Amino acid sequence: MKYCSRCVTPCNRPNIRIEPDGRCNCATLEEKATIDWPARAHAFRDLVADVRARNARYDCVIPVSGGKDSTWQVVTCLEHGLRPLAVTWRPPLRTKVGQANLDNLVDLGVDHIDFRVNPDVEKRFMYEALVRHGSPAVPMHMAIFAIPLRLAVDFDIPLVVWGENSAFEYGGTDEERRGAELDGAWLRRFGCTFGTDADDWVGPTLSADELTPYRWPTDAELRAADVRAVFLGYYFRWDPDVTRDVATRHGFRAADDGPRTGCYDYADIDDHLISIHHYLKWYKFGFT
Repeated sequence: MKYCSRCVTPCNRPNIRIEPDGRCNCATLEEKATIDWPARAHAFRDLVADVRARNARYDCVIPVSGGKDSTWQVVTCLEHGLRPLAVTWRPPLRTKVGQANLDNLVDLGVDHIDFRVNPDVEKRFMYEALVRHGSPAVPMHMAIFAIPLRLAVDFDIPLVVWGENSAFEYGGTDEERRGAELDGAWLRRFGCTFGTDADDWVGPTLSADELTPYRWPTDAELRAADVRAVFLGYYFRWDPDVTRDVATRHGFRAADDGPRTGCYDYADIDDHLISIHHYLKWYKFGFT
């Protein structure tokens, strides 16, 4: 076993690469220190001005769970004068604190869609994903990405504001780490769907129509609709402690019954399903 000498991540984490100097291909503090963050913040203000000039009904879609990160996303977008539509894939096992934090996020001043997939379809999809890939969370990740993107296209909303770029934070190629935008290639590699999309799951168990909520727009559809999907973590230095502190100042609260499997008491607390996702990681990868 090898561990990154900086972040202590083990070598059996997917997409990780331990370099000769003992550090992995994570985004280290030194790398972040070289970025011109004021220039990135200025670029975001330019982006805001551009989308507001469109005079759309909503300036942006923000995918939210009610967690610390999505609360930070909403606060940041509101502070920059955007008119957001918050969109949530409603998990089948939402926690009480998750519902309370989501309600608090909406009360910050946004319209909100809580999108629930047909529970029978969701159950069959989760089981199929568990059998095929050992992960019942494939439908969760697919819906989280597909629903906000599809609503942005269908509602003519020019921008989708995601949080962190996991390719930058947790290991990807230089090209994957560098960009500000989410596209189809990023989804296939980092969307936690084992490189699949909705069409790959059509078969005896699930029909094409039933998989509609899981089908994200193609890059061509996004371009035709003039919709951009960006990572807020590209424009502002991503730091989980900062997002937690900002969210807490705006009403977010941690779990009062201790941490979930493999997480702190303020991370992944909105849904019990994520605990199963992390639990299975232990057996597949030796860490969670």
